[in-house]
Amino acid sequence: MKFPYSPPTLTLAERMPSEICKKHIHTGYLRPHQPWSYYVISVFQANNQTLNVWTHVIGFLYIAYRSYDISLNCDFLHDPMFRPLGAGLLCILTLLAASSFAHIFGDRSEVAHYTCFCMDYDAIGLYSMGCALISQTYFVRGKGLAAFLVNWSRPGCIYLAVQFSVLLSFSKIRFGRAHKLCNIFRALAVYSSYFWFMLPLIQRYFWQSKCYHDNTLGLHIYHVILFQLNVLVYIAHVPERWFPTTFDFIGQSHQLHHIILVVSVDNFLNVTLEEIKSLSSIKFIKYMTGELGTVENSYGSVLLVICSDCVLIAVAALFAIMKVSHSLGERKHEQQCKSHTE
Repeated sequence: MKFPYSPPTLTLAERMPSEICKKHIHTGYLRPHQPWSYYVISVFQANNQTLNVWTHVIGFLYIAYRSYDISLNCDFLHDPMFRPLGAGLLCILTLLAASSFAHIFGDRSEVAHYTCFCMDYDAIGLYSMGCALISQTYFVRGKGLAAFLVNWSRPGCIYLAVQFSVLLSFSKIRFGRAHKLCNIFRALAVYSSYFWFMLPLIQRYFWQSKCYHDNTLGLHIYHVILFQLNVLVYIAHVPERWFPTTFDFIGQSHQLHHIILVVSVDNFLNVTLEEIKSLSSIKFIKYMTGELGTVENSYGSVLLVICSDCVLIAVAALFAIMKVSHSLGERKHEQQCKSHTE
């Protein structure tokens, strides 16, 4: 098989569609409208997406190895106590795989860009759901909260995951990434999902009994700090904001965002295993897994969201095609008007 010729990368100002261009990244873009194989081969070449892909691929392989290592002692399929953990790991791995795909093919065209990153947003929503599945199964220590989450944990997780997908996909296609409303929708989706994830830890911090010492609560500080750091890195666009073109290939904020994400997930898994081992938590964990560790409440919830996401991706692709076709029509009309006036 003969590999296609790989043309050199382009600068932002030359020929790239504006929606594909990333903020403060000026060089290293792949040529649009090339064969699909061109973008696959680009993973092994120097461009501004190469490390974005590989930080996710390596992260995927590492978390997959950790999942396998945990599965040697925990039965994710048949033991209700560990099904929520298995479902959460499936969500995390789906994010890393889907985001890698989006970074590989997102520069091919405007339609491909919209479709790939709507898929990426859907995967982020699924990831937030997976983390909440784990949190609300293994981190609960209050009877009142446990009774509430037994009834509302899975409906809340499903709703927030779908909300995340709809808000971010709609705002990106309708307004564009740089629009203020897009940023507002993104913040609303992220922090509503994060509050739902943090609910057991908030309850433990503010309403823990004076006579009860929570031995494992302090362990959560690291993944909480890493999450906030990751948000800051993502929105600040540092260091490329300060040094134009210097970090377009290596060291840009999105690559740091990927690395911090994997470190955060690794720490989150370590804390989860410590929570499961804790003797003081075994009563609540057995109760929560007895209620939420069914196939329907664990893998069934994940499958439902994945099916919903597939429908949303198809709808987003249709809207993207309509938007791009409409913008092309407007450009042709403007060119015709200019030619007539001349």
